[in-house]
Amino acid sequence: MESLSIRNSMQSLSIRNRASEPAVSAVDFREAGTNADELENEENRTQPKSVVAVACLQVFLIAFSYSIVIPTARLYAESLNAPTHFEGYVVGAASFGAILVLPAYRLSCRKSWSATLVLQAILLQLGSVLYSLAKIAKKIELLVAGRLIAGFGGAFYPIFQFLAEEVGVRHRSSVVSIVLVGRSLGFALGPAVAAVLVYVDFNVGDLAVDKETNGGWTVAIACGIQIILIVAFFPRGGGRGGGREHRRVEDTRPIREKLMYYGVLGFLSSGYALPNFCITGWEVHSTELIQVNF
Repeated sequence: MESLSIRNSMQSLSIRNRASEPAVSAVDFREAGTNADELENEENRTQPKSVVAVACLQVFLIAFSYSIVIPTARLYAESLNAPTHFEGYVVGAASFGAILVLPAYRLSCRKSWSATLVLQAILLQLGSVLYSLAKIAKKIELLVAGRLIAGFGGAFYPIFQFLAEEVGVRHRSSVVSIVLVGRSLGFALGPAVAAVLVYVDFNVGDLAVDKETNGGWTVAIACGIQIILIVAFFPRGGGRGGGREHRRVEDTRPIREKLMYYGVLGFLSSGYALPNFCITGWEVHSTELIQVNF
């Protein structure tokens, strides 16, 4: 009798424990399956080839507009009676302009991807036209202002933010590598095209189209074509662009972790900037042969 009573007590305790456990319904399984499918779709998300091509061309155009003026910047500045080594300001103004507009592009990308890229192309076009008109105006201020405005349209941030948000992790590496090819080609072909354009030399009234101004006119024409492609193919929706929630999470980290984070970020930034600094300095000083002898 005593063993029977113990067995009944254990059975009743087991029943009570099972009753207290949360029930897993079929709805829970369906929701879990739906979340897994959504995650799978998010990771596999990519963009049409036309969109990737336009993104690649945008990055190419930014790099091309930066590098095409390098071989002739010295002579152009000297023709306007600029101080010695003024070409450094001419070349560097574009990068400085790109830094200034980064916060604005962060907000703009949240509104519309295509509108942001069109704005970039318009700024590049306007700055390039002003750069070329500095010769007829005979104003070195217009020369620098043109490069600065072109720099406002020369930030790579919108394109790479678009890729980070609109391309899933399984395709992001391949798409980014394609876009980076456009960037490298832009930096490489700019000086080469400038060397070819030195042979284009004519006047339209008082307007000079020569080796000093050809770079600006070429970029302006290319920007007009790019605007058409963006309007035709690029998505019009906006992105998330990060937010305050992300910053709040970072602010809760320990001081040591924050210092390590910013230290690594600074190291990576300097590792990215220093090679470009050296390459640009080398290009500015090594192209004197082209500037003087053609």
